[in-house]
Amino acid sequence: MSDMDGLQVIEQIKKKPELDTLNILLTTSDMHPGDLMRLRKFNIINYLTKPIKRTELFEALSMTVRRTQDDVQPASAHGLVDSGSRADHPLRILLVEDSAESIGADLVEAMIRIAAGEKLAVRQEDVQMQGWAIEARLYAEDPFRGFLPSIGRLTRYVPPEESETVRLDTGVYEGAEITMHYDPMIGKLITHGETREEAIATMRGALDALYIRGISHNIPFLSAVMANPRFQKGDISTDFIDQEYAQGFQGGRLSPRLKDAFVAVAAFLNAIEVSRNAQIAGGIAAPIVEPDAPQNREWIVRLNGSPDSGQSREDLPAVVAATQGGATVMVREKAISVESDWLPGQPVFSGLVARKRTFIEVDKLPLGYRFTSDGVSMDVAVLTPRQAALHALMPKKKAPDTSKKLLCPMPGLVVSIAVAEGDSVKAGQALVVVEAMKMENILRAARDGVVAEVHTVAGDSLAVDDVILEFE
Repeated sequence: MSDMDGLQVIEQIKKKPELDTLNILLTTSDMHPGDLMRLRKFNIINYLTKPIKRTELFEALSMTVRRTQDDVQPASAHGLVDSGSRADHPLRILLVEDSAESIGADLVEAMIRIAAGEKLAVRQEDVQMQGWAIEARLYAEDPFRGFLPSIGRLTRYVPPEESETVRLDTGVYEGAEITMHYDPMIGKLITHGETREEAIATMRGALDALYIRGISHNIPFLSAVMANPRFQKGDISTDFIDQEYAQGFQGGRLSPRLKDAFVAVAAFLNAIEVSRNAQIAGGIAAPIVEPDAPQNREWIVRLNGSPDSGQSREDLPAVVAATQGGATVMVREKAISVESDWLPGQPVFSGLVARKRTFIEVDKLPLGYRFTSDGVSMDVAVLTPRQAALHALMPKKKAPDTSKKLLCPMPGLVVSIAVAEGDSVKAGQALVVVEAMKMENILRAARDGVVAEVHTVAGDSLAVDDVILEFE
C-alpha cells in the first residue's frame, strides 16, 4: 500500500463480493484549491485489481485520514466515507467536534474502523451535542430562472470571515470558472449557534457577507429562506418551497427593518463618498461638495425597487449627522444609527444599523447603488431635492420585445433542433434540446406559430438569452 502515501482525501468505499473497491480522489498538499475542485468534479475512480486483506486496507485508510487532517487545510481535511457522511459531515464536526477531540475520536476514522469490524472506542454518553448547526449548499444556479445552471468566471469572490461559528467548504477562488460540463456546486456554508435561532441568524449574516459576481447563484434564495418567518419557526415540510414560492422565486421580502437599513446605509455611504470627493484638490467649488455638506443638507433617498423584488419607487428625505464611529440618519422623523468602518470600493457593508449587525452587498451604479440582503435586491440612489425632481422627468427605457423569439434560458450546448424555417408548430411542441451540467433540457413552444428564422445549429455553444430561433 506504499502507493497510497500521496492520497489525502477518501470519498467513499464500495464493497463487492470478490474484492474491495475504492472511489478515490487523488490530491496533493501543494495543490491549488481550484485544481482540487476540478478533480472533485472529475470524480476519478481507481479500482483495486487484486484482492487485499481487509485489515491492511482499513489500516492504510486510517493512516491516510490522519495524515490528511495534519497536512490539508480544514476545508478539505476530512476523509469522507460515504454519500451520507459527505453530505452532513461538516454539521457533525460543528456539533460534536469539541467532545470528540476531548476523547481522542475522529468521526471518519471511527467509521472506517467500524467497517473493518472493530468496536467503537467511545460510548454514546461520551459524545455531547453542542447547540445547532445549519448547512446551506451554494450552487451556480439562477433561482429567478427556475434554478437553471449558470456558467462563467467568478469575477469577484469575497468569502465571509470564518470563525468557530462559520465554516465554508469550497474549492473555488476569484478568477475560477464554472463550466457547463460539471456539477454547479460552489461550496457548502455551515453555521453553528447555541440555539436554532442563533444558527439561523449567523447563517443570514454569512450569506449576505458572501459576495460572488460573474455568475448567477442561489444565495438570494438561501437568504430569503433564512429570513422567512415560517422557516424560522420550524414550520417546514417537503412542500415548503412549493407553498412559499408557488409562482417561482421572485426575491425576498422587503421587511420594514430592511427598508430602514437600505435607506440609512445609502445615506451613510453617500455621505462618506461626498465628503471624500470634497477633499480632492483642484475641484470646482460648489455647495454640494463642501466637506460638511452631507451633514448640513437634506438628501432624497430613492428606492427604485427592481423587477425581482416587486417593489415600486419611493422617495424618502434623509439627513446625515456624523457621530463617533458612524452617523445618525434622520429619515423623516425617525433616527437610525449607523456604525461601520466601510470604505468606498468595498463590496460588502458590514456594521451596526439600529444597533443590529447588518451585512449588505454593495454594487456601485452610475447613479447610486444596488443593495442585496436577505434575498432582496434593490437599486438605491441618493440625490439632492433638485436632482430628484429632474430625474423623475427622465424617460424610462422600454424593455425589448422578445415575444417572437426563443431565447436560450441557460448556458449550454445545442444537441438537436427539431424544426426548420417555415415549419408550423403547436404550443408544447419540442423545438430544441440544450445540454447543460450533464442534463438535456427540452425547449418547447409557448404557443402556436410559424418558424421564421433559425439562428443556430447542433453543436453551437449558447449563452443565456442568446436567440435560438424567431417566429413570424
